Amino acid sequence: MGERPLKFTAIANYWGASPSGADWSDPSPRATEIVAERARRLEAAGFDSLSYAEFLEGDVFPPLMEIARATQRIELLTRVAGAFSRSPTLLASGAAWVAEASGGRLRLGIGATVPHEAHEYLGIVFDRPAARMRDTVTILRALWGQQMPGVTRLPSGQIRYAGAVVQVETARADLAPRQPIPILLAAAGPRMLRLAGELADGAILELTTPQYVRWAWEQIRIGAAGVGRDLSDFELCVQGTWVHDNAPPAARQRALRFHITHCVDKEFAAIWERGGLADEAAAIREQALAGNWAAAERLTEERLWPKLAVRTGDPETLWRWLEGHRAVGVTTFALPANVEDLTGVSLAEIRRRTAAAPIVEGSP
Repeated sequence: MGERPLKFTAIANYWGASPSGADWSDPSPRATEIVAERARRLEAAGFDSLSYAEFLEGDVFPPLMEIARATQRIELLTRVAGAFSRSPTLLASGAAWVAEASGGRLRLGIGATVPHEAHEYLGIVFDRPAARMRDTVTILRALWGQQMPGVTRLPSGQIRYAGAVVQVETARADLAPRQPIPILLAAAGPRMLRLAGELADGAILELTTPQYVRWAWEQIRIGAAGVGRDLSDFELCVQGTWVHDNAPPAARQRALRFHITHCVDKEFAAIWERGGLADEAAAIREQALAGNWAAAERLTEERLWPKLAVRTGDPETLWRWLEGHRAVGVTTFALPANVEDLTGVSLAEIRRRTAAAPIVEGSP
């Protein structure tokens, strides 16, 4: 396959993007103004897209509507919107409204959460995530007017679909996009990666090493081969792990908790195993499950982060991450919105140097 265009997306509201731990959340009446102004600044800075993350306490579509109205060129990426915390019909509608407001600039990144978060924070049952995601993508595309296998379109314009997990009898979204909305799946294990290769326009990965990305491409290719699909336009987006040397304690604690939790959750075992970090993750998991949180934190800082993270005070770790991932076929890099402040390296220099990195022969 030929070389794909290299893109950079700004991590707009991820707390890890700022050494102060601040994000775009603002409880004041000026919240919408702040979101719009920062989006315009990122567009002017030359980012290809702006990625907005949906956390457990928020909804990604309202702020993206503000961003759509405030910008002209920059693409919008949900990285990611919860696929199971809302119905496929509501997901289809929310995405369509943002796509319409932005003139077709939306790319919909969707993902499952992890079991304990689904139960503890959202009050939903987490079961058969790959099958549920297949049903969700099928319904989304059908609601947007595409012909999908297993979907019956009724004379009323509504659809009927009996999926393995999700069934709808008379579903219809209140707005259909003028053109198909690209769908990217947040994926970690083989079933979700293969599903992305079969049905999606791209995949979103995190906690990656180049070794893991090679394996992820293998799974994506398997899914695509099963339906005879060409992956020449497939987008592979990776988000790095950023360690801020001068971060305040609260922000550092959040970063540590995030990585320790991902070592404990079995859903992410494939990332550590296929990424060459199984021993590190196992040691962290053992201490965390034994209640030795301080030991788990120390192991994360001493054994996991040196092999995984970009350190804001060390640009060489940025280049190793960028060039290593570019070499294995990554097409989109998610960077902190203030990457130049964090690293002293401009987006223009990152774009120039990364574009020149060789791509491994045979990578998709």
